[in-house]
Amino acid sequence: MKALSFSIFLNEPLLATQAHSGEANSRTSFSYIPGGMLRGALIREYIRGFSGNDLAGDEKARALFFDGTVKFLNAYPAGSSSDRRMLPKPFSWFVEKNSLLKTSDTLYDFAVDKRTLENGKQLSREFCDLIDEEDGAVNLKSVSHQVSVHNASDNRNRKDKTSSQVFRYDAISAGETFVGIITSNEARFLSEIETLLKQKIFLLGGSHTGGFGHVQINNIELHDDWHEYEPENELKDYIIITLLSDAIIRSAEGHVCADIKPIFGIKENVDDKSVDVFQSVHIVGGFNRKWGLPLPQDWAIAAGSVFKFPAKLIEQEKLSQMIEDGIGERRVEGFGRIACNWYTRAERTWFVKESELNNIPAPSIKTSDLNTSELCKDSKDLAQRMANRRLRLVLEIKLQKAVLEMRNRLEQIKLSPSQLSRLRIAARRAMQIPDLKPIVEFINGLNPNAANEWKQSQIESKNLFDWVLKQCKFDDQNFRINFDLMEELPIIAGVQSEINHKIQTEYRARFIDGVMKLAIEQRKEDKK
Repeated sequence: MKALSFSIFLNEPLLATQAHSGEANSRTSFSYIPGGMLRGALIREYIRGFSGNDLAGDEKARALFFDGTVKFLNAYPAGSSSDRRMLPKPFSWFVEKNSLLKTSDTLYDFAVDKRTLENGKQLSREFCDLIDEEDGAVNLKSVSHQVSVHNASDNRNRKDKTSSQVFRYDAISAGETFVGIITSNEARFLSEIETLLKQKIFLLGGSHTGGFGHVQINNIELHDDWHEYEPENELKDYIIITLLSDAIIRSAEGHVCADIKPIFGIKENVDDKSVDVFQSVHIVGGFNRKWGLPLPQDWAIAAGSVFKFPAKLIEQEKLSQMIEDGIGERRVEGFGRIACNWYTRAERTWFVKESELNNIPAPSIKTSDLNTSELCKDSKDLAQRMANRRLRLVLEIKLQKAVLEMRNRLEQIKLSPSQLSRLRIAARRAMQIPDLKPIVEFINGLNPNAANEWKQSQIESKNLFDWVLKQCKFDDQNFRINFDLMEELPIIAGVQSEINHKIQTEYRARFIDGVMKLAIEQRKEDKK
């Protein structure tokens, strides 16, 4: 496959917004540059030198941008070298929970060997890069984000609640470097694109007039034989498919679905025990700057999803064509890229480079390089409160994720919903005080028969009685592991947020309350 590679350096923060940010007054960026955004920027550059009136009717323009002859892949972070493109981390990779605070440890691929870990958990970093083929070591990375607060007013000279609205941008930080890839079987079309890229300076994403989206193109290189990934050892009995970008798949009836088996010619009645799936779905959309309107939104299987099928079920020739062309819809914009047997080791070593340790997954507030010693006491107190509020925003997201991850770890719940509800009442009382004493008193005050029922219920391969008491023990490291706070905590004006007793109490109690709610729902489902 022929391809054009280039690096993209962000002179300014980049706002490549998602279809749904979860908050009306917030715009949250992807952690990569979508292929459709690169295509749109190049179309604008092409129009500047276009003398006709109908771009869609121009044969060369159709081949360059519309009919799939040229494909614009997502630009992902630069890897071990400035011209090496990292790829989304597979969802089948797990580590022991106690290694989350480390910068290097053993990583287990459940698609290759599905084993039982004492406390298995996925790493939060989004991208990976194989840097040692012999040992199979991978570098993991998350793109750094920054949050900036804005005030929109009809009258810029007047700021009040009737005419102003506060909103925030969660954008990719300036200074990040990405690698973009454009593919085609026709070298002449790639040469045309190369000419457009040599303009060097582009504006990508949203809010150009607000100091966002100014990028620089460097290291443009044409490849006659380019491969998106290098597969490891071939598996004889199984084929592992990994999505290298989001994929929009439709069923035979035309409905969006999350099942890729029909794409590969696998019948629906195939034995599910022979298939392993590690996937996630989310909404994808886009924006047409020409129309000034958003594009239709669809559900897509997320990049990093992994599917393991018996090798005998898939035609090799058909698979090879899909690896080159992709699967599903919007392939011209980089959707539907797949890898076959990309990673096939059951175990490998993961690590984070020292230069990337500050690229934390949680967004950080954009502040000046103000020295803490220059602040007066009142300013330090204000900065501390602001930092702690930012920490709470991060914890809200982490709490939801931590509770949902417990859904599949509840085993043999013997308790009635009323017994579980009593603990929820104690947890809510603990939030109000704030002190976890009501929860401890409730558990320790159970009569022998009730305590035995709690001990017979299992969660994370432990009895529920001991699990609740363990959650009530104050341990900063354990708290950070549970809530996936592996990196540096949010900092405002040089003042770092702190996980104090009040915050620990509140979120430990809410975590227990959320897990008990899941247990109640499970018991009600069992009775149906």
